[in-house]
Amino acid sequence: MSTPAATGLVFPAGAARSAAAAAAMIRLPWRRNTWRGPSGEWSGVGLGSSVDFQDHRTYSPGDDLRYVNWAAFARTDCLLLKVHRHEAAPVVDLVCDVSTSMALGDAKARRSAELMLFALESAERHAGGLRCYAVAGGKVAPIEPAALRRGELPQLDTAGGQAPALDRVPWRAEALRVLVSDLLFAPEAGAAWLRRLGGSRGLGLALVPWSAEEASPAWDGRMEFEDCETAARREQRVDAELLGRYRAAYVRHVAGWREACRRAGVLMARVPAEPPLVDALNAEALPAGALEPLR
Repeated sequence: MSTPAATGLVFPAGAARSAAAAAAMIRLPWRRNTWRGPSGEWSGVGLGSSVDFQDHRTYSPGDDLRYVNWAAFARTDCLLLKVHRHEAAPVVDLVCDVSTSMALGDAKARRSAELMLFALESAERHAGGLRCYAVAGGKVAPIEPAALRRGELPQLDTAGGQAPALDRVPWRAEALRVLVSDLLFAPEAGAAWLRRLGGSRGLGLALVPWSAEEASPAWDGRMEFEDCETAARREQRVDAELLGRYRAAYVRHVAGWREACRRAGVLMARVPAEPPLVDALNAEALPAGALEPLR
């Protein structure tokens, strides 16, 4: 009897160290949104309690009378509320794709682990609450942040070759929602959950590890290919024409995901596997505003 394929992502030695070093210079895109949540350090929605006065607005029934400007009321007989800058600590949903494709090759396996740990580190430094999940093979499992930090990932069966079950993730409406996935499945499979990842409130972000080996492989001659999710094998002769079609299809695949994320309002940044992590994040994620420098 054959054994079902299980997730193969293992956190390499040094991944946590490089992720922490990157999180000391770069962070998740907190300033891209106006947040709701408990008191924190980011611009929020509400009357606020900071010392930074912003404006007045007219009193509405149910408003907190503590914010009434009584001096202005004495002069004008009009109830005005003092609006101060509200500072919130948003919650974070971190979802890690642990499909076997995330660990194809040493460089990509390391980059996948570093991105998960980088997002975890940034969330723990700046967020008001954090939930973590692993997805693979049509299944979702919660992970304790401490277990994720140790690289203790659940072993989710991927033998069926299904796309990650991102439609089953309990995304929260007003969270910073972060997905770490190589997106090596059809963009059409993401229409419903992408809308929830983007959402009308909160903010959605996809960090996408990729390797030069998968984007532009050097296949030549008769090759034996193995589906990393199902372990199915087949032989295929690869010539220049077939290799060219593969590379063109890969470019279309990436473009399809970029367009799908754009329509859903999701920030998407591809992160190459080969450079050091900080250099890789500087390649696209920072210039595109998917991440921001730590100030």
